[in-house]
Amino acid sequence: MPQDPSEQNTGQEGTSEPEILQDTLQDYKNKKTTIPLPEITLAMHPDAVCFGDDVSDKKQFNERYMESHVHEGMAASILYLAAMWFNVFLFGGIAAIMYQLFNGVLELSDLILLPFAFACGFLPPYIAFKMASPHPIRFNRQAQMIHYPMSNTEVISLPWREAMPYIRMGRVASGSFNLMMVFPDPDNPGDPDNPTVLETSVAFDAMDFTTANGNYRRLEFIRRYMESGLDAIQPCQELIDAGLVRKPTGYDNGLTTFQKSPFTYLISKSVMGIFYWLGTGPLVDRWLRNKVSHFKWPEEVERLCAEGADLSGIDTTPVKAGTERFYEFHGISELIYVDKNRKRIG
Repeated sequence: MPQDPSEQNTGQEGTSEPEILQDTLQDYKNKKTTIPLPEITLAMHPDAVCFGDDVSDKKQFNERYMESHVHEGMAASILYLAAMWFNVFLFGGIAAIMYQLFNGVLELSDLILLPFAFACGFLPPYIAFKMASPHPIRFNRQAQMIHYPMSNTEVISLPWREAMPYIRMGRVASGSFNLMMVFPDPDNPGDPDNPTVLETSVAFDAMDFTTANGNYRRLEFIRRYMESGLDAIQPCQELIDAGLVRKPTGYDNGLTTFQKSPFTYLISKSVMGIFYWLGTGPLVDRWLRNKVSHFKWPEEVERLCAEGADLSGIDTTPVKAGTERFYEFHGISELIYVDKNRKRIG
């Protein structure tokens, strides 16, 4: 079961009411679209762990904190589609008007309807670009917090020790499995036996969304880092030798390689290329890079993440996992519990 949510909240309170999810814990547990994961005091068996993430970028991964940039790539996928929608409407409309004009069949009613047609093409991508939030998520190991941006200027900081992991089922750009952390709401605690909770998405890579197994591995990746630091999340030699280590990103999930399936690879790349160029991909990429570059963590977050920060008044004790009971993920969906010798237990 998840850790007792009635523990005292030692993290920084959010600067505004989060707009992601606000529900009671019991209501959240009862949702048909959520699957509880092992609590953060339970580790995956060490012999079952094999990470393939390149964590060599010291700006993204260091002993004080690490950042997930998955939302940048996830936003890009949506914005390519939104821009493609607009471009098809725009150039299709221009082509239709030019055809009618040159053939002498253009009527006044067509010109009157033109602004409405343009609005239908413009509104969806405008909303998509307006709502795009390619912000990083910061896992502050030295303060034992997760810093989650709600906007360019507002961040909620939540204590890692109160995290309750779940999978939320629901289609996103790369798959249907979204790794979530649920926390008691510091601004609206509610009933101690059934607290109000907040939900935050904590994936690192587009591949995390494709299988439940990927969510379990990512949970262990985060749990290990928050407990033991960078040495605990280094890529395993097996994947290094196979050339399968990659920087975690929300962009192309890279599930199919040319060597594995040339036909599927070529089809996948062709479809992605069509979406990219019809969606004026280079312009979308430039817009995203500009938006990401203008995001700055609030001063308080930077202070908590700084080397030698004064963390008095904050419980910075790492959450330790037990050493007698572990879990493993077998096959597509089988979660089992094992002892230190990997013998199955109840």
